[in-house]
Amino acid sequence: MTFPTNKQYQFVQGDAKLHITRNGPKTDTTICFIPGWGGDHWIWQENFEQCAKTHDSLIIDLPGFGKSQVPLAQVDIEQAAQLIVDALDNANVNHCILVGHSLGGAISLTIAALLQERALAVMAVDSLAFNVIYPATPREAIVEMTAPFKNDFNGAIDGLSAGYFSENTPIAARTQITKDMYNGDANIGIRVLESYLAWDRDKYLKEYQGPIFSVIAQVHEPILDHRITDRIVVNVIDETGHYIMIDQTKALQHHLDSIIAN
Repeated sequence: MTFPTNKQYQFVQGDAKLHITRNGPKTDTTICFIPGWGGDHWIWQENFEQCAKTHDSLIIDLPGFGKSQVPLAQVDIEQAAQLIVDALDNANVNHCILVGHSLGGAISLTIAALLQERALAVMAVDSLAFNVIYPATPREAIVEMTAPFKNDFNGAIDGLSAGYFSENTPIAARTQITKDMYNGDANIGIRVLESYLAWDRDKYLKEYQGPIFSVIAQVHEPILDHRITDRIVVNVIDETGHYIMIDQTKALQHHLDSIIAN
């Protein structure tokens, strides 16, 4: 079997433009990858290529990040999720498995709530299972957590990324991830962060009753939210930082293959 080369295109709706990468054979189930805050589509490339061997696969740059451009008023999680649903409809996606990293995990669950039975599963990568920013952050804490970004956006990114990487994160990947964050629009980045912190995970756990999986880095196990382990299947991967898809690509693919197979 031969596979087409990656097709990259823009889904345009009003003033919003979503950048989409697509590959793989035509299948009833599409694997949909969504990066996290400040991320670009390339972080999913290896897992995307692996899935595209057997399934229709998409990477969607988050509204406001990567090559996706949206007005500032449309970057909150709910509107971003609806825009992605519209893009999936436009792409004739019938059923999908949503694979989201960090913020992308929250948006994946929100999308699943909109799609209902069309969303076969959600796989949240280093997302959804913590008791630090979920289920929703109080307003005063949001103000405190976003203040460094308002005062010194790039400086706050330096502090954020320093805790995200592990010894297994290649230097080139560290550099590119940080560069991608620097290159983002600070106003959009802050608005999205505020929306993410205010997002109510537990509301969407009730609205979407399909299977949800969270793959987290072992270093985050101490802050695992045990209240939701009966609703979210949590798997822990060692020797990785926040970017599991880069640090432990094969281990992450193993869990994803299991979800796809079942």
